[in-house]
Amino acid sequence: MNETRTASPRMPQETPSARRRQIVDTAIELFGKWGFTGTSVDQIAAAVGMKKGSLYYHFESKQEILDAIHAEVLEALFTQAGFAAGVITQAGLDPCEQLRQVIENHVEYQWRNVRYLVVYDRERHLLPASARRKAHEQETEYTEAVVEILRRCQESGCVDATLDLEVLTYALFGALTTLRRWKKARLASRARRHEIATNLHALFTIDHVHPQSPG
Repeated sequence: MNETRTASPRMPQETPSARRRQIVDTAIELFGKWGFTGTSVDQIAAAVGMKKGSLYYHFESKQEILDAIHAEVLEALFTQAGFAAGVITQAGLDPCEQLRQVIENHVEYQWRNVRYLVVYDRERHLLPASARRKAHEQETEYTEAVVEILRRCQESGCVDATLDLEVLTYALFGALTTLRRWKKARLASRARRHEIATNLHALFTIDHVHPQSPG
């Protein structure tokens, strides 16, 4: 009687893009802990579980890994700027609601990209000049959109018009960017992130600045 042989199932092979993702994610953790200069290619390769020579198949150098991290931050900044610009042009949305949406979106942005942003802040001086210029352009575009929203809020009475617009802008971004220093577990809950955004919005709106006396 002939025996029917069943072929052993093949384990799915990891794609190059998935391997690159793993290398970048691992490098983020190590750069965040030890810094770029304090982390070696050998350490990254060992943490990923591959030989050093195999890592060079995916990235030519440690700098190229850092550039990939920064590229993702720039893409996220581009998305942020686009969101803020879209909020400004959205018909029927009052300035106070525009501000609320931008704050809530930025809280989510911090949550999604916290590991990247920590490395970006620390190592951005190592970016090539062209990448630094691009980063500056994206940050400026985003900031200008938020300034415009705050200006409209002052005109509509949502934000105290006697406050200096530049100070307001620095205060808002200072509060938002500080979130990346929080432990990620503190932001893990979507409800908690919404609560944080709601509280930040309240800090900058007129009801908080000049609370109404009970009638």
